[in-house]
Amino acid sequence: MTSAESKRSSRWLLSSLAVMVLSIAGHANVTLKPLIISTYVSFLGITRSSAGFIVGIEAAATALTIALVVSVLDRLGRRRTLMVAALLIVVGNMLSALAHSVSEIAATRVIAGIGHGAAQAVCAAAIATFLGAERVSALVAVTVAIAGMGLMFLIPWLQGLLGAAPLFLAMAALVALPMALLRWIPMQPAEAVRPIGAIGETARRRVLIAVSLTAAAFFYLSVGSFWPYATEFGKLAGLTYQKASGAAAVAHLAAVVGSVVVMLFAKHVAKSVGVAVAILGAIAALALLLSRSDDPSIFMLACVGFMFCWGVFYPLFMGFLSELDRSGRANGYFFTLAMVAFAVGPTFGGAVIALGAQPDGQLTNLLWMSLLCQVPALGVVFAMSAHDRRTRSAAHDPQEATSK
Repeated sequence: MTSAESKRSSRWLLSSLAVMVLSIAGHANVTLKPLIISTYVSFLGITRSSAGFIVGIEAAATALTIALVVSVLDRLGRRRTLMVAALLIVVGNMLSALAHSVSEIAATRVIAGIGHGAAQAVCAAAIATFLGAERVSALVAVTVAIAGMGLMFLIPWLQGLLGAAPLFLAMAALVALPMALLRWIPMQPAEAVRPIGAIGETARRRVLIAVSLTAAAFFYLSVGSFWPYATEFGKLAGLTYQKASGAAAVAHLAAVVGSVVVMLFAKHVAKSVGVAVAILGAIAALALLLSRSDDPSIFMLACVGFMFCWGVFYPLFMGFLSELDRSGRANGYFFTLAMVAFAVGPTFGGAVIALGAQPDGQLTNLLWMSLLCQVPALGVVFAMSAHDRRTRSAAHDPQEATSK
Protein backbone atom coordinates (compact mmCIF):
# COMPACT_ATOMS: atom_id res chain seq x y z
CA MET A 1 0.00 0.00 0.00
CA THR A 2 1.42 3.39 -1.01
CA SER A 3 1.63 6.37 1.33
CA ALA A 4 -1.28 8.08 -0.45
CA GLU A 5 -3.44 4.96 -0.20
CA SER A 6 -2.58 4.63 3.49
CA LYS A 7 -3.65 8.23 4.10
CA ARG A 8 -6.91 7.71 2.23
CA SER A 9 -7.60 4.55 4.21
CA SER A 10 -6.92 6.31 7.52
CA ARG A 11 -9.10 9.24 6.49
CA TRP A 12 -11.92 6.85 5.52
CA LEU A 13 -11.72 5.03 8.85
CA LEU A 14 -11.72 8.23 10.91
CA SER A 15 -14.52 9.76 8.86
CA SER A 16 -16.56 6.57 9.15
CA LEU A 17 -16.00 6.52 12.91
CA ALA A 18 -17.09 10.15 13.16
CA VAL A 19 -20.30 9.43 11.23
CA MET A 20 -20.96 6.32 13.34
CA VAL A 21 -20.79 8.13 16.68
CA LEU A 22 -22.76 11.04 15.23
CA SER A 23 -25.49 8.60 14.16
CA ILE A 24 -25.63 7.08 17.64
CA ALA A 25 -26.09 10.52 19.21
CA GLY A 26 -28.44 11.88 16.54
CA HIS A 27 -30.74 8.84 16.49
CA ALA A 28 -30.81 8.32 20.27
CA ASN A 29 -34.31 9.75 20.64
CA VAL A 30 -35.52 7.18 18.08
CA THR A 31 -33.42 4.20 19.18
CA LEU A 32 -34.34 4.63 22.84
CA LYS A 33 -38.02 5.43 22.24
CA PRO A 34 -39.28 2.38 24.24
CA LEU A 35 -37.27 3.59 27.26
CA ILE A 36 -38.47 7.16 26.79
CA ILE A 37 -42.13 6.15 26.94
CA SER A 38 -41.55 3.83 29.91
CA THR A 39 -39.67 6.60 31.73
CA TYR A 40 -42.57 9.02 31.27
CA VAL A 41 -45.06 6.48 32.60
CA SER A 42 -43.05 4.74 35.33
CA PHE A 43 -40.94 7.55 36.76
CA LEU A 44 -42.77 10.78 35.93
CA GLY A 45 -46.34 9.58 36.44
CA ILE A 46 -47.45 10.60 32.95
CA THR A 47 -50.34 8.65 31.42
CA ARG A 48 -49.69 6.40 28.41
CA SER A 49 -51.81 8.60 26.16
CA SER A 50 -49.91 11.73 27.23
CA ALA A 51 -46.61 9.90 26.81
CA GLY A 52 -47.58 8.99 23.25
CA PHE A 53 -48.55 12.60 22.58
CA ILE A 54 -45.17 13.88 23.80
CA VAL A 55 -43.29 11.31 21.72
CA GLY A 56 -45.34 12.35 18.69
CA ILE A 57 -44.50 16.02 19.21
CA GLU A 58 -40.80 15.24 19.52
CA ALA A 59 -40.87 13.03 16.40
CA ALA A 60 -42.61 15.81 14.46
CA ALA A 61 -39.99 18.34 15.59
CA THR A 62 -37.20 15.99 14.56
CA ALA A 63 -38.70 15.18 11.14
CA LEU A 64 -39.44 18.83 10.33
CA THR A 65 -35.94 19.89 11.38
CA ILE A 66 -34.31 17.28 9.14
CA ALA A 67 -36.34 18.44 6.15
CA LEU A 68 -35.54 22.11 6.77
CA VAL A 69 -31.85 21.72 7.63
CA VAL A 70 -30.90 19.53 4.66
CA SER A 71 -32.36 22.17 2.35
CA VAL A 72 -30.03 24.90 3.63
CA LEU A 73 -27.13 22.87 5.04
CA ASP A 74 -24.62 24.09 2.46
CA ARG A 75 -25.29 27.68 3.51
CA LEU A 76 -25.31 26.93 7.23
CA GLY A 77 -22.16 24.81 7.18
CA ARG A 78 -22.06 21.25 8.50
CA ARG A 79 -19.73 21.80 11.44
CA ARG A 80 -21.53 24.96 12.56
CA THR A 81 -24.86 23.15 12.28
CA LEU A 82 -23.54 20.20 14.24
CA MET A 83 -22.27 22.42 17.06
CA VAL A 84 -25.70 24.06 17.35
CA ALA A 85 -27.34 20.62 17.23
CA ALA A 86 -25.10 19.35 20.03
CA LEU A 87 -25.94 22.37 22.15
CA LEU A 88 -29.68 21.85 21.65
CA ILE A 89 -29.38 18.12 22.42
CA VAL A 90 -27.50 18.81 25.65
CA VAL A 91 -29.78 21.66 26.76
CA GLY A 92 -32.99 19.84 25.82
CA ASN A 93 -32.01 16.63 27.59
CA MET A 94 -30.61 18.36 30.67
CA LEU A 95 -33.85 20.32 31.02
CA SER A 96 -35.81 17.09 30.50
CA ALA A 97 -33.96 15.59 33.47
CA LEU A 98 -35.25 18.48 35.59
CA ALA A 99 -38.81 18.58 34.21
CA HIS A 100 -41.82 17.05 35.94
CA SER A 101 -45.11 18.15 34.37
CA VAL A 102 -46.44 17.15 30.96
CA SER A 103 -46.04 20.68 29.59
CA GLU A 104 -42.45 20.93 30.85
CA ILE A 105 -41.49 17.58 29.37
CA ALA A 106 -43.17 18.42 26.06
CA ALA A 107 -41.33 21.75 25.79
CA THR A 108 -37.93 20.28 26.66
CA ARG A 109 -38.41 17.35 24.27
CA VAL A 110 -39.17 19.73 21.40
CA ILE A 111 -35.81 21.44 22.07
CA ALA A 112 -34.03 18.08 22.14
CA GLY A 113 -35.98 16.88 19.08
CA ILE A 114 -34.81 19.87 17.04
CA GLY A 115 -31.22 19.15 18.07
CA HIS A 116 -31.50 15.46 17.17
CA GLY A 117 -33.07 16.37 13.82
CA ALA A 118 -30.25 18.76 12.94
CA ALA A 119 -27.66 16.11 13.89
CA GLN A 120 -29.42 13.54 11.70
CA ALA A 121 -29.44 15.99 8.80
CA VAL A 122 -25.66 16.40 9.06
CA CYS A 123 -25.29 12.63 9.29
CA ALA A 124 -27.38 12.13 6.14
CA ALA A 125 -25.28 14.65 4.23
CA ALA A 126 -22.03 13.11 5.49
CA ILE A 127 -23.00 9.60 4.36
CA ALA A 128 -23.63 10.89 0.83
CA THR A 129 -20.00 11.99 0.51
CA PHE A 130 -18.55 8.48 0.79
CA LEU A 131 -17.54 6.27 -2.09
CA GLY A 132 -19.53 3.09 -1.45
CA ALA A 133 -22.05 4.87 0.77
CA GLU A 134 -24.04 1.64 1.17
CA ARG A 135 -21.16 0.08 3.14
CA VAL A 136 -20.96 3.09 5.44
CA SER A 137 -24.76 3.07 5.85
CA ALA A 138 -24.64 -0.62 6.78
CA LEU A 139 -21.85 0.06 9.26
CA VAL A 140 -23.86 2.92 10.76
CA ALA A 141 -27.00 0.76 11.03
CA VAL A 142 -25.10 -2.01 12.81
CA THR A 143 -23.37 0.41 15.18
CA VAL A 144 -26.56 2.25 16.10
CA ALA A 145 -28.38 -1.04 16.74
CA ILE A 146 -25.60 -2.45 18.93
CA ALA A 147 -25.22 0.81 20.87
CA GLY A 148 -28.99 1.00 21.30
CA MET A 149 -29.19 -2.53 22.70
CA GLY A 150 -26.34 -1.82 25.10
CA LEU A 151 -27.94 1.39 26.33
CA MET A 152 -31.29 -0.36 26.78
CA PHE A 153 -29.61 -2.66 29.29
CA LEU A 154 -27.47 0.00 31.02
CA ILE A 155 -29.97 2.85 31.38
CA PRO A 156 -32.74 0.90 33.17
CA TRP A 157 -30.14 -0.38 35.64
CA LEU A 158 -29.00 3.18 36.36
CA GLN A 159 -32.61 4.34 36.60
CA GLY A 160 -33.20 1.74 39.30
CA LEU A 161 -30.61 3.62 41.35
CA LEU A 162 -31.11 7.23 40.29
CA GLY A 163 -34.64 7.56 38.86
CA ALA A 164 -35.56 9.04 35.48
CA ALA A 165 -32.50 11.27 34.96
CA PRO A 166 -29.97 8.71 33.55
CA LEU A 167 -31.97 8.37 30.32
CA PHE A 168 -31.76 12.08 29.51
CA LEU A 169 -28.20 12.46 30.80
CA ALA A 170 -27.08 9.56 28.61
CA MET A 171 -28.60 11.14 25.48
CA ALA A 172 -26.85 14.41 26.34
CA ALA A 173 -23.51 12.67 26.98
CA LEU A 174 -23.60 10.88 23.60
CA VAL A 175 -22.73 14.14 21.79
CA ALA A 176 -19.25 14.18 23.38
CA LEU A 177 -17.69 11.76 20.88
CA PRO A 178 -19.06 13.49 17.75
CA MET A 179 -17.71 16.78 19.06
CA ALA A 180 -14.30 15.19 19.70
CA LEU A 181 -14.26 13.90 16.10
CA LEU A 182 -15.80 17.03 14.59
CA ARG A 183 -12.89 17.71 12.24
CA TRP A 184 -13.37 14.28 10.64
CA ILE A 185 -17.01 14.79 9.69
CA PRO A 186 -16.89 14.73 5.84
CA MET A 187 -17.51 18.10 4.27
CA GLN A 188 -17.34 17.12 0.59
CA PRO A 189 -17.36 13.97 -1.56
CA ALA A 190 -14.30 11.72 -1.54
CA GLU A 191 -11.72 12.23 -4.27
CA ALA A 192 -12.77 9.03 -6.10
CA VAL A 193 -16.42 10.07 -6.21
CA ARG A 194 -17.47 11.39 -9.61
CA PRO A 195 -18.62 15.00 -9.22
CA ILE A 196 -22.28 15.57 -9.99
CA GLY A 197 -21.83 18.71 -12.03
CA ALA A 198 -24.64 19.59 -14.39
CA ILE A 199 -25.87 16.02 -14.64
CA GLY A 200 -26.86 16.07 -10.98
CA GLU A 201 -29.29 18.90 -11.66
CA THR A 202 -31.12 17.39 -14.60
CA ALA A 203 -34.86 16.87 -14.44
CA ARG A 204 -34.30 13.16 -15.01
CA ARG A 205 -32.23 12.75 -11.88
CA ARG A 206 -34.74 14.71 -9.82
CA VAL A 207 -37.50 12.44 -11.13
CA LEU A 208 -35.50 9.37 -10.09
CA ILE A 209 -35.07 10.82 -6.60
CA ALA A 210 -38.77 11.66 -6.31
CA VAL A 211 -39.86 8.20 -7.49
CA SER A 212 -37.36 6.48 -5.21
CA LEU A 213 -38.37 8.46 -2.13
CA THR A 214 -42.07 7.87 -2.78
CA ALA A 215 -41.54 4.13 -3.22
CA ALA A 216 -39.30 3.92 -0.14
CA ALA A 217 -41.99 5.72 1.89
CA PHE A 218 -44.34 2.81 1.12
CA PHE A 219 -41.69 0.33 2.25
CA TYR A 220 -41.31 2.16 5.53
CA LEU A 221 -45.06 2.47 5.95
CA SER A 222 -45.14 -1.31 5.66
CA VAL A 223 -42.48 -1.62 8.36
CA GLY A 224 -44.12 1.03 10.52
CA SER A 225 -47.50 -0.71 10.40
CA PHE A 226 -46.28 -4.29 10.91
CA TRP A 227 -43.38 -4.07 13.33
CA PRO A 228 -45.09 -2.26 16.26
CA TYR A 229 -47.63 -5.12 16.36
CA ALA A 230 -45.05 -7.92 16.12
CA THR A 231 -45.53 -8.98 19.73
CA GLU A 232 -49.29 -9.12 19.23
CA PHE A 233 -48.79 -11.45 16.26
CA GLY A 234 -46.70 -13.68 18.51
CA LYS A 235 -49.45 -13.78 21.12
CA LEU A 236 -52.01 -14.69 18.45
CA ALA A 237 -49.69 -17.53 17.43
CA GLY A 238 -49.95 -18.91 20.96
CA LEU A 239 -46.81 -17.46 22.55
CA THR A 240 -46.78 -15.76 25.94
CA TYR A 241 -46.02 -12.04 26.05
CA GLN A 242 -42.48 -12.75 27.27
CA LYS A 243 -41.77 -15.30 24.54
CA ALA A 244 -43.32 -13.09 21.84
CA SER A 245 -41.16 -10.16 22.98
CA GLY A 246 -38.07 -12.39 22.96
CA ALA A 247 -38.89 -13.51 19.43
CA ALA A 248 -39.22 -9.87 18.35
CA ALA A 249 -35.81 -9.13 19.89
CA VAL A 250 -34.25 -11.98 17.89
CA ALA A 251 -35.94 -10.65 14.75
CA HIS A 252 -34.44 -7.22 15.48
CA LEU A 253 -31.00 -8.84 15.45
CA ALA A 254 -31.87 -10.26 12.02
CA ALA A 255 -32.01 -6.67 10.71
CA VAL A 256 -28.48 -6.15 12.01
CA VAL A 257 -27.37 -9.33 10.22
CA GLY A 258 -28.96 -8.04 7.01
CA SER A 259 -26.91 -4.84 7.22
CA VAL A 260 -23.75 -6.85 7.91
CA VAL A 261 -24.41 -8.92 4.78
CA VAL A 262 -24.67 -5.71 2.74
CA MET A 263 -21.46 -4.40 4.30
CA LEU A 264 -19.59 -7.58 3.31
CA PHE A 265 -21.05 -8.28 -0.13
CA ALA A 266 -22.29 -4.93 -1.50
CA LYS A 267 -19.43 -4.79 -4.03
CA HIS A 268 -20.43 -8.11 -5.56
CA VAL A 269 -24.18 -7.61 -6.09
CA ALA A 270 -26.00 -4.83 -7.97
CA LYS A 271 -28.04 -2.59 -5.67
CA SER A 272 -31.18 -3.11 -7.75
CA VAL A 273 -30.88 -6.88 -7.33
CA GLY A 274 -30.34 -6.61 -3.58
CA VAL A 275 -33.31 -4.25 -3.12
CA ALA A 276 -35.54 -6.45 -5.30
CA VAL A 277 -34.64 -9.47 -3.17
CA ALA A 278 -35.30 -7.46 0.02
CA ILE A 279 -38.77 -6.28 -1.08
CA LEU A 280 -39.83 -9.64 -2.51
CA GLY A 281 -38.49 -11.33 0.63
CA ALA A 282 -40.58 -9.00 2.82
CA ILE A 283 -43.65 -9.79 0.71
CA ALA A 284 -42.96 -13.52 1.06
CA ALA A 285 -42.56 -13.20 4.84
CA LEU A 286 -45.88 -11.37 5.22
CA ALA A 287 -47.65 -13.82 2.89
CA LEU A 288 -46.27 -16.71 4.94
CA LEU A 289 -47.63 -15.19 8.14
CA LEU A 290 -50.98 -14.59 6.44
CA SER A 291 -51.19 -18.26 5.53
CA ARG A 292 -50.35 -19.62 9.00
CA SER A 293 -50.78 -16.86 11.58
CA ASP A 294 -51.57 -19.40 14.31
CA ASP A 295 -48.23 -21.23 14.06
CA PRO A 296 -45.47 -19.90 16.41
CA SER A 297 -42.70 -21.30 14.20
CA ILE A 298 -44.13 -19.55 11.16
CA PHE A 299 -44.43 -16.34 13.19
CA MET A 300 -40.77 -16.52 14.16
CA LEU A 301 -39.64 -17.32 10.60
CA ALA A 302 -41.75 -14.51 9.12
CA CYS A 303 -40.51 -11.91 11.62
CA VAL A 304 -36.87 -12.86 11.19
CA GLY A 305 -37.21 -12.84 7.39
CA PHE A 306 -39.04 -9.52 7.32
CA MET A 307 -36.53 -7.77 9.55
CA PHE A 308 -33.57 -9.26 7.67
CA CYS A 309 -35.00 -7.79 4.48
CA TRP A 310 -35.37 -4.39 6.16
CA GLY A 311 -31.71 -4.56 7.19
CA VAL A 312 -30.74 -5.23 3.57
CA PHE A 313 -32.98 -2.54 2.08
CA TYR A 314 -31.82 0.43 4.19
CA PRO A 315 -28.08 0.58 3.37
CA LEU A 316 -28.56 -0.28 -0.31
CA PHE A 317 -31.16 2.45 -0.69
CA MET A 318 -28.95 4.96 1.13
CA GLY A 319 -26.08 4.07 -1.19
CA PHE A 320 -28.31 4.61 -4.23
CA LEU A 321 -29.59 7.98 -3.01
CA SER A 322 -26.04 9.05 -2.24
CA GLU A 323 -25.04 8.33 -5.84
CA LEU A 324 -27.96 10.40 -7.11
CA ASP A 325 -27.36 13.36 -4.80
CA ARG A 326 -23.94 13.88 -3.22
CA SER A 327 -25.20 16.96 -1.36
CA GLY A 328 -27.05 14.65 1.04
CA ARG A 329 -30.41 16.39 0.62
CA ALA A 330 -32.07 13.25 -0.74
CA ASN A 331 -30.74 11.24 2.21
CA GLY A 332 -32.14 13.83 4.58
CA TYR A 333 -35.55 13.74 2.94
CA PHE A 334 -35.44 9.95 3.22
CA PHE A 335 -34.77 10.24 6.97
CA THR A 336 -37.75 12.60 7.22
CA LEU A 337 -40.06 10.26 5.31
CA ALA A 338 -38.94 7.28 7.39
CA MET A 339 -39.75 9.10 10.62
CA VAL A 340 -43.15 10.15 9.30
CA ALA A 341 -43.88 6.57 8.19
CA PHE A 342 -42.91 5.21 11.61
CA ALA A 343 -45.24 7.75 13.23
CA VAL A 344 -48.12 7.23 10.80
CA GLY A 345 -47.76 3.46 10.41
CA PRO A 346 -49.10 2.40 13.83
CA THR A 347 -51.98 4.89 13.52
CA PHE A 348 -53.01 3.58 10.09
CA GLY A 349 -52.43 0.04 11.26
CA GLY A 350 -54.72 0.51 14.25
CA ALA A 351 -57.44 1.96 12.03
CA VAL A 352 -57.11 -0.85 9.49
CA ILE A 353 -57.39 -3.50 12.21
CA ALA A 354 -60.86 -2.21 13.05
CA LEU A 355 -62.13 -2.50 9.48
CA GLY A 356 -64.45 -5.38 8.72
CA ALA A 357 -64.98 -8.61 10.59
CA GLN A 358 -61.86 -10.58 11.45
CA PRO A 359 -62.12 -14.09 12.92
CA ASP A 360 -60.90 -14.61 16.49
CA GLY A 361 -59.42 -11.14 16.74
CA GLN A 362 -56.76 -11.86 14.12
CA LEU A 363 -54.79 -9.02 12.57
CA THR A 364 -55.40 -10.11 8.98
CA ASN A 365 -56.27 -6.62 7.74
CA LEU A 366 -53.01 -5.24 9.11
CA LEU A 367 -50.97 -7.95 7.39
CA TRP A 368 -52.70 -7.22 4.08
CA MET A 369 -52.01 -3.50 4.49
CA SER A 370 -48.33 -4.10 5.20
CA LEU A 371 -48.03 -6.53 2.28
CA LEU A 372 -49.79 -4.25 -0.22
CA CYS A 373 -47.54 -1.33 0.77
CA GLN A 374 -44.59 -3.39 -0.47
CA VAL A 375 -45.96 -3.48 -4.03
CA PRO A 376 -45.42 0.24 -4.84
CA ALA A 377 -42.10 -0.03 -3.00
CA LEU A 378 -40.89 -2.00 -6.04
CA GLY A 379 -40.67 1.40 -7.75
CA VAL A 380 -37.24 1.67 -6.11
CA VAL A 381 -36.04 -1.29 -8.20
CA PHE A 382 -37.21 0.35 -11.44
CA ALA A 383 -35.51 3.63 -10.49
CA MET A 384 -32.29 1.80 -9.68
CA SER A 385 -32.39 -0.12 -12.95
CA ALA A 386 -32.96 3.09 -14.91
CA HIS A 387 -30.04 4.73 -13.13
CA ASP A 388 -27.81 1.73 -13.83
CA ARG A 389 -28.66 1.88 -17.53
CA ARG A 390 -27.91 5.59 -17.58
CA THR A 391 -24.61 5.09 -15.79
CA ARG A 392 -23.52 2.38 -18.23
CA SER A 393 -24.53 4.58 -21.16
CA ALA A 394 -22.56 7.51 -19.75
CA ALA A 395 -19.51 5.29 -19.24
CA HIS A 396 -19.58 4.33 -22.93
CA ASP A 397 -20.35 7.88 -24.10
CA PRO A 398 -18.85 10.51 -21.72
CA GLN A 399 -19.79 13.29 -24.15
CA GLU A 400 -23.46 12.39 -23.75
CA ALA A 401 -23.21 12.48 -19.95
CA THR A 402 -21.69 15.94 -19.85
CA SER A 403 -24.20 17.32 -22.31
CA LYS A 404 -27.23 16.49 -20.16
